[in-house]
Amino acid sequence: MTAASRTIRGLLLLLAGFGLLPATTSAHWLPQNDAHLRHDIQILADAGVITGAMGTWPVPREALLPILHRPLPVESLDAREVAAWFRVRRLLRAERGWYGNLRVKGVAGEAEPPAGLAWFGNANPEGSETSASAAYQGEGLSFRLTGSWVDDPADGREFRADGSYLAAQLGNWIVSAGAVPTYWGPGWSGSLILGNAARPVPGLTVQRAEPKAFRLPVLERLGPWTLHAFWGQLGSDRAVPRPHFLGARFAFQPSPRLELGLSRTAIWDSPHTARGLLDLAIADRDRAQRRTTAEQMAGLDLRLAFPEHLWPWAAYLQHIGDSESGRLPTQHIGLFGLESWGTLANDASYRVFLEYADTTARFYSSRKLFNSAYESGGLPSGHRHRDRPLGYATDNDSRLLTLGALYRAANDHAATVKLQVGTLNRDDSQRAGAGGNVIAPHKLRLVDLEGGYRWPLRHGEAGLGAGMARIDEAREGGADWEGRAWLKYEYQF
Repeated sequence: MTAASRTIRGLLLLLAGFGLLPATTSAHWLPQNDAHLRHDIQILADAGVITGAMGTWPVPREALLPILHRPLPVESLDAREVAAWFRVRRLLRAERGWYGNLRVKGVAGEAEPPAGLAWFGNANPEGSETSASAAYQGEGLSFRLTGSWVDDPADGREFRADGSYLAAQLGNWIVSAGAVPTYWGPGWSGSLILGNAARPVPGLTVQRAEPKAFRLPVLERLGPWTLHAFWGQLGSDRAVPRPHFLGARFAFQPSPRLELGLSRTAIWDSPHTARGLLDLAIADRDRAQRRTTAEQMAGLDLRLAFPEHLWPWAAYLQHIGDSESGRLPTQHIGLFGLESWGTLANDASYRVFLEYADTTARFYSSRKLFNSAYESGGLPSGHRHRDRPLGYATDNDSRLLTLGALYRAANDHAATVKLQVGTLNRDDSQRAGAGGNVIAPHKLRLVDLEGGYRWPLRHGEAGLGAGMARIDEAREGGADWEGRAWLKYEYQF
């Protein structure tokens, strides 16, 4: 058993005792990275029903309490906002006490990256899957136990407990242990620093529950804010096995239109854990590297919304530095996006987004640094976990343009469609030794079209989808279209 496993097990036992302590609110978040749920929550945030930056997932239930405990502000909401309010309220009420699900998914065709790249709410496909989970949501304590079997997984691990956690609330802070999917940033096609292309990393997490504003002069101008910090340990299948993985994100909303986020992660392997951690915390890379082997990423993201327009829209970006000089991130990679949302017939709503991401270090410069982003000399496996990138799904040295749309009906029918065009591993080379782009070992051009539909069915939900990918590898020449399809059903109890 690793040190991380022993620590997590000890914290699980400690948190179990918190159930005996009084609590006024639920110690739980909405853990599922569901694109349609995020669509509803963002509609309500842009309408001013809830406050706080919504670019940090999972979202605490506490941030959504105005939906659960306050009357519907009918006079200030339009049809799509009222429909979103009722859907989120119904979910908050349903996930109380004991609940669970049984999920079965069948996949046919070519369903592994670079075909079907991960995006928000859709992890990298790995074949057919069967999973079951049981959860309890109480006052002050919550947990979820999930077990799944995956056919022919990329990392060779067929049986998993991803999504399991135990959480308790202490004041306005949620303390948890487990393997919960985490997503930082405003993008829909992915996050440059921490997304869902890789499996969740087991570890310990502390997150602010309700995004209240500071009550101190000057600081109160930051508006509602939240903090999410974690510590975990990566796998033994790396060139340097079981390094520590930690990070923190501070997000705030200085105005109803503007959301800002500051994020930082570090992977390090140190015989001087306490001193190495202190050096990393104050961003002293030079001292940290003398005592430890470290890979750090840091940067900012923002989203500026204009919901009052006839066609509401928002612009957003994410700018992440993969290497650091002193205390400021440099050698940036970037993501830029536009989104718009609106109302359709029968109180249905939609959202469309257009995003461009470039994961080449210094992508904006004529002196680009290839084989640099997500890499580390001392930790050759880089910013990756179980052969998948912890950041953007294309891995490094790639350009990707994404056009996507979501549809949400008032009766809970929902659809998604996504078109992606780009070039992966643009310089057609790999870093020597371990590491390198794990999605595209050689340069390739990608065109991928994917769509899905889901609907309520017999105490649960059914869904189906299909996709087509054209992968043109520069070294081989020529390309064929490859199809994929899936069908799934989730029984909820």
